[in-house]
Amino acid sequence: MKPLTLLLGFTALLLSLTDAASFDSGIINGKKAKVNSLSYMASIQMNGKHKCGGFLIRNNFVMTAAHCNVSGNSLSVVLGPHNLNDVQDSQRFSVASFTRHNKYTGKPLQNDIMLLQLKPPVKLNKKMKLATLPKKEKQLKNGTKCIVAGWGVTKTEKPTTANLQVVDVTVVDKEECKKVWNKFKTEITAEMICAGGYKTDKGACQGDSGGPLMCNGVATGIVSFNRGGNCNYPDVPNVYTSISSYLPWIKKILKKAN
Repeated sequence: MKPLTLLLGFTALLLSLTDAASFDSGIINGKKAKVNSLSYMASIQMNGKHKCGGFLIRNNFVMTAAHCNVSGNSLSVVLGPHNLNDVQDSQRFSVASFTRHNKYTGKPLQNDIMLLQLKPPVKLNKKMKLATLPKKEKQLKNGTKCIVAGWGVTKTEKPTTANLQVVDVTVVDKEECKKVWNKFKTEITAEMICAGGYKTDKGACQGDSGGPLMCNGVATGIVSFNRGGNCNYPDVPNVYTSISSYLPWIKKILKKAN
């Protein structure tokens, strides 16, 4: 199967790059999230249309995936929405700047993390809260139960959904993940997490990269890629950027903005 371009469209009709991963993920076999239960979630939009997921980590910063192609005056971030058809003006924020990781590469996809600085800063409330980040670098244990959320497609080759979806996923053993992905000539690095989408019908699919992998209430990963467009019967684990691996870089960017 072929991967997708860095441009994350509102549909699953995306272009291909190499014979590896699909740089675009949503939620498969999840359920509608309860209102205000995931108040850190962000919809990154171009021309008012959902493009990528993200999550609020400070009152003026959203974290997302670096492969999300964001640029231009039409870029905005919507915070606290559960239904993208019901967005208030007070929920939409402009982006002052964005910073991809300095070692980000799209081919192969590595260091897939980016920060968006918002303007003006967010006034936190029950609809807009901060996601908790890891305090130190830590490897997740095999079998750890997590959740992932987004507005992506709910079935292979189906349209994206307006309602925020959430699903339970389980962390996959890293060595097994490496072995499986190696068959498709895709490297799984120490800065990645594998969870869901393997030996299960739950996980990520096209439409919403950049959202958080939440484990024990902590934003542990960023939705990065899966394989091709096959979401109903995935044969490889979904892959996330490990946030704890980038804590020094995150702190450096946030400090510069003070």
